[in-house]
Amino acid sequence: MKLKEKMLKKKYLQFEQIYKECISEKYKSADKDLKEKIEAIEQQQKLDRENELKAFFYEKRSEHKNIDFITFENVGLNITLTASKISLERKVEEFIDKISSDLDLIDTQQNKDEILVEYKKDLNVSRAITEVAKRKEQLKQLEESKIAQNLEKEKQQFQNNLQQLANANTPTSQSVYEEVTRNTEKIYTITFKVTGTAPKLKQLKDYLIREGYQYE
Repeated sequence: MKLKEKMLKKKYLQFEQIYKECISEKYKSADKDLKEKIEAIEQQQKLDRENELKAFFYEKRSEHKNIDFITFENVGLNITLTASKISLERKVEEFIDKISSDLDLIDTQQNKDEILVEYKKDLNVSRAITEVAKRKEQLKQLEESKIAQNLEKEKQQFQNNLQQLANANTPTSQSVYEEVTRNTEKIYTITFKVTGTAPKLKQLKDYLIREGYQYE
């Protein structure tokens, strides 16, 4: 019985060896070659479809004005052999129409040149408009802060000038300062020349009005 089992096992191993050499290994090699050929064909088909879609993209882009800054890669197509050519072309058209609509919206904005610069970074029109508006508001606040600082400096300078008049040795200037600061019924007039930019002169004028000074 053991001898018979040994003989059967030997025959099985011989059969397995013959199968491996004559069928299994050759099948694996053929299967590998077939897969490589199929992959090569599919890659070529995808490349051909991509080239067709690129040509379609640039043709459609040429039908619109001022959108030559966008590229085929901006569309972000997932090109597969299962997706129909018509569906991929529709996505290209939708993308180009969106860009055109975004540019029409930007053209209605007050700061359209700055918004366009921001828009070209990521093609996000809402972010571009918001970013420029935020930047303008920051610049406005900064300018208002500078104006307030300048106004305070002008006010301090004006008060210093009055103090200098009060400390002058001439009876006229001394008496004028005393009469002004004491707010008596008698009113005096002093004349001096002020030089400055239009905004600064306006600030000085506003200060005189606010503090109750009469001027000509």
